[in-house]
This record gives sequence, C-alpha cells and structure tokens, in this order.
Amino acid sequence: MALNIEKFKILLADSDLPEEEQQELVDVFSRASDADLEPIVELLSEDPKWIQIVADNYKDKKDAIRANDPAAWDQIIKNEEQVLVRFASD
Repeated sequence: MALNIEKFKILLADSDLPEEEQQELVDVFSRASDADLEPIVELLSEDPKWIQIVADNYKDKKDAIRANDPAAWDQIIKNEEQVLVRFASD
C-alpha cells in the first residue's frame, strides 16, 4: 500500500497544476505525518477540485506572509472558516 504522500503526489500529477506548484505542495505536505495526510488524500480523491482550492489557499498565505500583510492573512483565515462551515454542512 502506498504511503499517503505518494498518493498525494499521484493526485497532483493527475491535476492541471503546473509542476512547480505540484512540487511546492509536495514539499509542504511531506512534513505532515502519514495519518494527518490521510483525510487530505481522501478529500482530494473524492473531489479533485479541492486540489486547486488548496493550491490557491497556500499561494495566498505565502503572498500574505511575504507582504507582511496581517489583514490579508486574517481574510484568508476568515475565508477558510467559511469554506469549512459550508463543507461541514454538506
């Protein structure tokens, strides 16, 4: 059975994300434990549109940190909360 990071790599490879973005996400998510990656892999497997959502969210966070923009960071977190509430109610 493949480790979840390997499954994650396969899901990204099958997506429309550019290879550079794929590798960046692999680098970030490879820091997580296999158990922590399991629900992420399940979500991305069930609904591949989440791959782009995760990639965009990561990019937004990276941009906010680089710009040292707390207001942008706060907005990202608020958006995440809204998405999670909608996701939990489905």
